[in-house]
Amino acid sequence: MAIRKLTDQLDASLYKLLYLSDSKLTPRHFYKGMLEQLGLESKFYRGDAKRQLHREIELMKGIHQRTPVVVVDEAHLLDREM
Repeated sequence: MAIRKLTDQLDASLYKLLYLSDSKLTPRHFYKGMLEQLGLESKFYRGDAKRQLHREIELMKGIHQRTPVVVVDEAHLLDREM
């Protein structure tokens, strides 16, 4: 409910909401999920996918003037690595 309220209040021309709901999330799956929501196929290796996501976020902010808002539902259940 709180996520829906936040989503409704965000100006879609200024923000891009990225949402994941996996309490067993690993870094590799985090990058993969974020990139898929941006319409991209993730690189296989975690480091490559991380750089790919960073590059896409910079393009989103610099060219499209949109700020990503990342919501990880059940984030309190994530392990230390995340």
